[in-house]
Amino acid sequence: MYIPGVTVNISNNSVIFCPAYRQSLALQIGKTGLYALIISLSLIGNTIVILTVYKNQHMRSVTNLFISSLAASDLLITFLGMPNMITQVYLFDKWIFGEAVCKMVVFLQSVSVASSVLTLLVITKDRFVAIIFPFHARMEFNAARIILAVIWVVALGVMAPLIYATRVQTGELGYEVCYEDWAPAFDRINAPKNYTVILFVTLYLIPLITMAVLYSIIARKLWRRKQVGEQVTNVDPAQTSRKKVIKMLITVVVLFAACWLPLYVYQFIGFFALHRFPCFDYNYIFYFTSLFLSHANSAINPFLYALFNRNYREGFRVACRCFRGQKEQRAGENRRTMHFNTSVIRNGSDESPPQEGVKNTQLKPALTKSDCHSFFALGYTRTFSPNKTIYEKSEGKAKKQDGITGISFASRRRSDSESLSGSVIMQFSNLCYENDTDDLQ
Repeated sequence: MYIPGVTVNISNNSVIFCPAYRQSLALQIGKTGLYALIISLSLIGNTIVILTVYKNQHMRSVTNLFISSLAASDLLITFLGMPNMITQVYLFDKWIFGEAVCKMVVFLQSVSVASSVLTLLVITKDRFVAIIFPFHARMEFNAARIILAVIWVVALGVMAPLIYATRVQTGELGYEVCYEDWAPAFDRINAPKNYTVILFVTLYLIPLITMAVLYSIIARKLWRRKQVGEQVTNVDPAQTSRKKVIKMLITVVVLFAACWLPLYVYQFIGFFALHRFPCFDYNYIFYFTSLFLSHANSAINPFLYALFNRNYREGFRVACRCFRGQKEQRAGENRRTMHFNTSVIRNGSDESPPQEGVKNTQLKPALTKSDCHSFFALGYTRTFSPNKTIYEKSEGKAKKQDGITGISFASRRRSDSESLSGSVIMQFSNLCYENDTDDLQ
């Protein structure tokens, strides 16, 4: 990939190292703050997306599997690409991590981008078949896992030449730079140009055109108006759910195209026109802006999933509640002014007596992540009766555990050891993640 401080001189096929771009301390701090923000959002958001799919059996769908792969690609970009940009803010294009790290960062970051494009393409094809040809055989979950493995293998193969071409070289300015140099096996001028054009066509242009055509057909199918005289029926929940999924996926594709296009434009300028102004200051500004947009895409994606799908919103909510519960629990332990007793719920009974004079409605338990996971690991399902809500163990679920940490309220014991009811279970239900029904179709 082209970087701003290195320019190839076409006349004698040599490498020119430009002087460091001067920028104010305020600008450096601002850039650092921007990257600190998107790194935090990407780490938190994509981790929650992966855990939401992994922890919930009802979300083990083909589309969610591919979305979790997109989140993994975004995490890889977050770990490898974003911290390097912070170092470049202060070191310009100086490379201090050695050639092995140089090759690894460029290679794996490129693999992540390639896998994201191919995954989006496969998702589009799966949605197209499911909606346009509903009676055709659907992609099985195990088949999707195999396809996902093939996607990553193809991405690794396509980006493998970068392992050879990426290297560290010391220039006349006295510092090392990580950049592409295809010599001596290939032509130093034409090889990177041709490779970049091939990547642009095969991993950006063709996939995006294909997805645009397929999503246009899907949208026409889902949103076409009823013919005159056709009977108007009630809204189909499944149809509404499919529309939400398609809206989300189209938004993800459009955002990907918009965020990565400036970087391709920058690379084409670097390879085909930069010899006219090799060390122009605006070159560095464009470089940072284009890379920042491509990296910001990884931070925005998980919040798009949450915006369009309730399951992912609930995943974010339970993460926030458990995090807040841990903070409240630590604060309560420090103050030692807790107004409720912790106890172990076993076999549907409370083993410690409740405190007197404590009102149920005023108590909010400080839940940890293990509390939230353990409650649903027991396999309780919610049923309603005219007077109360009962949580019963479903047959075939996980085996009964020793117990889970709960909160002792003024709730009475039940003799039925196979069901739980009362404020303890209601509090766990309200504050922990509840299974949702609007899974991706």
